[in-house]
Amino acid sequence: MARSPYEKTIYIDADSQIVNRKIKTMHNFLDDCDMFFGPVTSYTVSDMTWAYMDKGMTIKPKYHGGMCGYKKSDLVVDFMDTWYNEYIKQITTPGWPYERNHDKKWKIFDMFTLWRMTNGRNPEFERFRNLKINIVDKRYTSTVSHLEIDRQDAVILQVDKLTYKKTDLMRTKMEEAEKNAIYPLKQYPINKAPTECN
Repeated sequence: MARSPYEKTIYIDADSQIVNRKIKTMHNFLDDCDMFFGPVTSYTVSDMTWAYMDKGMTIKPKYHGGMCGYKKSDLVVDFMDTWYNEYIKQITTPGWPYERNHDKKWKIFDMFTLWRMTNGRNPEFERFRNLKINIVDKRYTSTVSHLEIDRQDAVILQVDKLTYKKTDLMRTKMEEAEKNAIYPLKQYPINKAPTECN
């Protein structure tokens, strides 16, 4: 993400689907900040234990890493490089040095890395306090299983693990979302760019 050639970049996890044309306005969210993320709520997790960073379920992460936007600057590039490098360290270091307070399930997720870098508790990341990071509306980090709740307003849907396991439900929900998708799969096959299909 640090290597993006663009002045403004929007990142969306690969397990997501864009279902609303409001996606076109996301770059505007960067007008008054350096970065933005979606919120972490019960909306964005498949299991409530994922809504907390600690074993005691008292510390909620502020940012959902499945979608973010950022403006290029030296500090933002440093942030993205650090996020990547710290994540690689996290998954390749033997053991789990955070075992006392944090479940080992977090070891494989860069969201734990993001939380460590933004929670204000680690002096090695103090420089990132100078970044202005906003949180955008939950419509940009909805899950497929919550389509019933925000069918009209969802912009980005993530396919959460529980829904994925319920293949029939997922297929139905994705077909519903597909009807409103900006780049429907039927119209734009995976082996062709949208511009090749018109």
